[in-house]
Amino acid sequence: MKEEVVELNVKDICDFPKHPFKINNDLNYEELKNSIIESGILVPTIVRKKEDGKYEMLSGHRRKKICEEQGIKKIPCIVKDISDEEAIILMVDSNLQRDKILPSEKAMAYKMKYDAMKSMTPSVSNKRKDEILGEQVGESREQIRRYIRLNNLIPELLQLVDDTVLKDKRSALTMGLRPAVELSYLSKDDQELVYEEITYEDLTPSHVQAKR
Repeated sequence: MKEEVVELNVKDICDFPKHPFKINNDLNYEELKNSIIESGILVPTIVRKKEDGKYEMLSGHRRKKICEEQGIKKIPCIVKDISDEEAIILMVDSNLQRDKILPSEKAMAYKMKYDAMKSMTPSVSNKRKDEILGEQVGESREQIRRYIRLNNLIPELLQLVDDTVLKDKRSALTMGLRPAVELSYLSKDDQELVYEEITYEDLTPSHVQAKR
């Protein structure tokens, strides 16, 4: 059954709470903006209706932002009637199709989807949920757990992990996923001490060093 597309006022649509995916003014964003300026929005966004009569964006945050920048008042939407957990899963799945996703974005997105799955299927073991999530996003169960652990890092250390994607490792200070996971088990105060040492030495620890 084909879902109905409706035109909604952009001002009546809010962003998804704690949306884990950043909107960057990169090449893909510019290409999308030019396409919208020239041809309009070709793919409808996906929203759900809130109790106050307004709407919550599930898929289409970049399109919405471009409309706001360009003064476009209305945007084509598919309105979903779904639960909080279903909304989280749809939001995460639709955004994981992006070309470049930062480790911090994966960390928060995987955690949000994992918690939603945990709420929807309490009888399924946590290990099996890891496996199911991994199969859905193309990661191993162990990799899923590693990414989720990143949510326990202080922002400064997490930025070093993101920089493995954002910067040239030959000229910038970056930290791999596995040493970052080991540091995530430290207290926040100890992580701050480690970060001070990293900046002082201008060197990040190896997996073995971080584990020790």
